[in-house]
Amino acid sequence: MMLMEDTTIADLLSSYAERLFFGDDHSQDYLALFPELRPDLHPLLRLTRDLAAWMRPVKPRAAFRQDLRRALVATGYRQLSPSLALEPLERDSRRDWMLGAAAIGSAVSVVGVLAYLWRNRDVSEAPTLPVQ
Repeated sequence: MMLMEDTTIADLLSSYAERLFFGDDHSQDYLALFPELRPDLHPLLRLTRDLAAWMRPVKPRAAFRQDLRRALVATGYRQLSPSLALEPLERDSRRDWMLGAAAIGSAVSVVGVLAYLWRNRDVSEAPTLPVQ
C-alpha cells in the first residue's frame, strides 16, 4: 500500500503546484479529500507552496520546441511501424559507388550507340564505286 500512497501523494503535489502557478492556494481542499494522508500531506503541501513561491514558469524557445517535436514524432513513428523506420541520415558509400558506376555505364552505352549510328551514316552516304 505504500507505493500507492507515494504515487497518490506525488500526483496531489503535482496538481497543487500547478494550481499555485495560477494563484489558487486550496491546500485545505487536498487535505479534506484525503484525510488518511493528512499527516504526510500537510508538510509536503507547505513545502510545495514555499518552492512554488521561488519558481517561475519557463517557456522554451521556438527552435527547441520544433526540434523536440520533430524528434518525438520520428521516435513515435519508429515505435509504431518498425518495418517502415526512417533511414539513417548517414549516406551509404557502397550505394553511391554503385549509382556512380551505373551512371558511367549508361553514358558509355549511349556514346557507343551514337558512335555506331554515326559510323553507319558515313558508310551509307559514301559514293558507290562501279563494279567492273
